[in-house]
Amino acid sequence: MSVSSFFACKKDHDHVTENKIVLNWAQPLDGSTVKLGDTLRIEGNATFPTELHGYEVVVTRASDSLTPLFSEDADIHATDLQISKKWKNSLSDSTRLLVKIEIAKDHSGSNNEVFRRIVWAVK
Repeated sequence: MSVSSFFACKKDHDHVTENKIVLNWAQPLDGSTVKLGDTLRIEGNATFPTELHGYEVVVTRASDSLTPLFSEDADIHATDLQISKKWKNSLSDSTRLLVKIEIAKDHSGSNNEVFRRIVWAVK
């Protein structure tokens, strides 16, 4: 005699983000502009169930993401990171900027999560 049983898998949508960092961007808004001489504020709050290991903020031209206009990191160990950095626009031309926040889940760098926003620098 053979007995078979089937167990249905019910997806639990409440835990979809349990392995993902949650970043609540305060500034800049996607598509916002920063005029020549003005300060671009990069602010937000990142949370994760276990301890995070810091973050890096990088601002580049969208057309050249390998050459930073601004780069600054913070080695903070917490489950709740307050991100607050500033960059003064000194560009003589109008261009799209890529604002990137990379958050480290550990010191190996293999589990980092990257968040991006596009803003406009105008003269």
